[in-house]
Amino acid sequence: MQWRDGMTLTTALRQATSEQRIQLWQAFGTYLFQFHQRMTGGTSQEWLTERLMTAERYVTSVWTSGTMDLLKQLKSSCPEPITASWIHGDCTTDNLLVATDGKLSFVDVGAMRPGDRRYDIALAISPIINDPVSLDAFYEGYRFERLTTREFDYYKHGLYSFF
Repeated sequence: MQWRDGMTLTTALRQATSEQRIQLWQAFGTYLFQFHQRMTGGTSQEWLTERLMTAERYVTSVWTSGTMDLLKQLKSSCPEPITASWIHGDCTTDNLLVATDGKLSFVDVGAMRPGDRRYDIALAISPIINDPVSLDAFYEGYRFERLTTREFDYYKHGLYSFF
């Protein structure tokens, strides 16, 4: 841990020109790609099973806006497992620091663990899901496969509702 002077990616994107925004999205994609290359063994299924169990506890304790109906739907439509890799777990533009030297780094790493990289991607691209230019820039940096619409919806509009 160390102090780094900078701003969140959210703030940097808000202050950036159109060209700079594209560069920031591509840099975010590259940073996340490099991070997700850290494979851990096992599959994403272990992580997803644990997340669904936690979501159920949250629903029964009324600690979430997610519903039991949504949870049942998620349990019955799990995506195919992939090789697990390290994930941030709350990979939003608010949780990425753009340092004054331009380097990116994660903040708020309490949910970081081996898991399903598609969850990180869904959260990362949610602000640009309907912006093809920015989305293409992100994926230029992020060289793993693109999320399908079904995967995006499962993780962003489904699982994330519980957390």
